[in-house]
Amino acid sequence: MINPMALTDKHILITGASSGIGRACAKIASQLGASVVVTARRGEELEKTISLMDDSDRHKFFVCSVDQSDDIARLMDFSVGGGKLDGLIHAAGVGPVQPIGFMQEDVMRSTFDTNYYSFMTLMKYCSKNKYRNKQFSAVAISSVSALAGWQGMSMYAGTKGALCSSARALAIELAAKG
Repeated sequence: MINPMALTDKHILITGASSGIGRACAKIASQLGASVVVTARRGEELEKTISLMDDSDRHKFFVCSVDQSDDIARLMDFSVGGGKLDGLIHAAGVGPVQPIGFMQEDVMRSTFDTNYYSFMTLMKYCSKNKYRNKQFSAVAISSVSALAGWQGMSMYAGTKGALCSSARALAIELAAKG
């Protein structure tokens, strides 16, 4: 029987894989047969993620901060060392709680850099043939916060709303490229 979810021989990059949704995605991708590059800021936690994955020798980790464009450039070059990418799961994210009257500009910038701009930068790379196979898929992990608000979460909600809107637009823009 054919498993429509099989990822055998697929090469996938997962951001935010040191915990939470990113770690869960990495574990599932490995169970489905993918070779995975996991990335996050915390190397020890990435090592733990790989230890929890099926066939841990098949996977690699790269410590970086996706809010830094230089780190993303190095990440992308590292990621294609095992072959072009078949997929990207962007699970990296931060969610500081800051009511509007106490919002700090540096925290706003950092939140947008991590949750939104990093995805757009990754997709800029992934739109190029050098980094991706013809049938490439990208998943951006958003939040219900993109649609419904909570007190103190307007900044986070804004990043997730921007992520949703851009993902829809990118799907149209990149469909012709596979």
